[in-house]
Amino acid sequence: MAGAADCATKVPRRHAADRLPALESSPVNVRIALAGLLATLAGCGGNPAAPPAPSSAPTPPAAAKRPSFVVVVSDDLDVRLFEHLPWLGDEFRRGGVSFPRAYVTTALCAPSRASILTGRYAHNHGVLMTAPPHGGIESFVASGLEADTMATHLKRAGYRTGFVGKYVNGYPRGVAENYKPAGWDYFVAPLEALRPERYFGYWLNDDGDRVEFGEDDGDYLDDVLAARALRFLRAAVAEDDPFLLVVMPYAPHFPMLAPSRHASRWFDERVMQGPSFNETDVRDKPIWVQGNALLSLAEQERALRQQRLRFTSMLATEDLLRDALAVVDRAGRADDTFVVFTSDNGILMGEHRLALRKANNYEEAIRVPLVVRGPGVPAATERPHFALNVDLAPTVLDLAGLPVPDTMDGRSLAPLLKPGGEATPWRQDVMLEYFSSSEGRSIALRTDGWMYHELESGERELYDMRADRYQLDSRHQEAPPELLQSLSERLRSRRDCRGAACRD
Repeated sequence: MAGAADCATKVPRRHAADRLPALESSPVNVRIALAGLLATLAGCGGNPAAPPAPSSAPTPPAAAKRPSFVVVVSDDLDVRLFEHLPWLGDEFRRGGVSFPRAYVTTALCAPSRASILTGRYAHNHGVLMTAPPHGGIESFVASGLEADTMATHLKRAGYRTGFVGKYVNGYPRGVAENYKPAGWDYFVAPLEALRPERYFGYWLNDDGDRVEFGEDDGDYLDDVLAARALRFLRAAVAEDDPFLLVVMPYAPHFPMLAPSRHASRWFDERVMQGPSFNETDVRDKPIWVQGNALLSLAEQERALRQQRLRFTSMLATEDLLRDALAVVDRAGRADDTFVVFTSDNGILMGEHRLALRKANNYEEAIRVPLVVRGPGVPAATERPHFALNVDLAPTVLDLAGLPVPDTMDGRSLAPLLKPGGEATPWRQDVMLEYFSSSEGRSIALRTDGWMYHELESGERELYDMRADRYQLDSRHQEAPPELLQSLSERLRSRRDCRGAACRD
């Protein structure tokens, strides 16, 4: 792309979304008792400081050719918007295996990013929210698990590693502004705790140097991040050593600014408006949903306008990925490089009367895009198997020929990435969780046909996902007792899972 490598064009402020409270600026209504949390972690064997269990899998010889990895993680990109993106949702997706049933175990930035890096559920890594006392960068550092991520394992195996983009929320709160987490040879991240502005007027830890960016043409954040990522990538593909590059842009996170080269792109935001938008009757839903009034006409229009802004902001991420693929291809490294694209979580944009909301278990928040391209991966293929964000770290390690620690809760997707992978025996359901002050910990079970949800408040939800994919009618009050009992027992058997108990 013309703008990502070394420059960006001016982004007029008039393209910013309406100023709304940023959800991640607070602890997401934290109210989990510390004693109960510690008891839960201890009860499920999730002591964050505990070292990973040794693996009996053999380590490949150092001389073996190992693949490289480019992993790109968007911020708040849901499946619906992904499918409407002109290149990512079409050409890029057709270049590999996509997972229409990809979910995040906790639909919130900091917990999900920690899960992606460590392969653990939030109840095992301890990053439950976006800010203290049980979330954000402080919790991740305190857990000790920064020393046990996909990056640290690959680095020990001789990989060159690079991270560029948004790290765990609140960085660098509690650490030095040039802090580089374990495992990364090259590390670039906005200092959002010191200068919280997004897209313009921010500070960057540019691999050890603090660099300040303002309002000029070349300061658009995601283009600056793209330039750093491509710098690392060009250097990495020129060497024989395998590499891992993780890029986490900010788009399409609020306030959804786009570079002016894309800001005027047309998008009919009303195609994003489904039957659950501004849902009329929410009496079947939990009290916290019922407490939200119907969106006014102005609020509805604002939510739709923000969808257009989310669309245009994502076009810079398309530019980044296109350029990354071009760098890999020109270097002749396409045959040994896997490229993964996903998101840390989705988001509700007016569904069930909820705008700019995540940290819940509705499909718009928990379901994310996931596409894998690379050597031996069949093109234009979908796998209907359940995939999770905790599966990414085990998948990268497995594809690299490294043992997957028993402490990782996820399961390698590598068998599904081969021709004929559709026949692989697989999990039939997944457990999801989120944490908040008004409800404590809420857990859900997503099966092929049902979404069953138990809230800490004692409330329940049950949706027939074959007949009611928009989750309009909770059937928890009319369902056969034996069905509810079966789903509840299965869910509670997974509630405090760890390691292998989380995988099937």
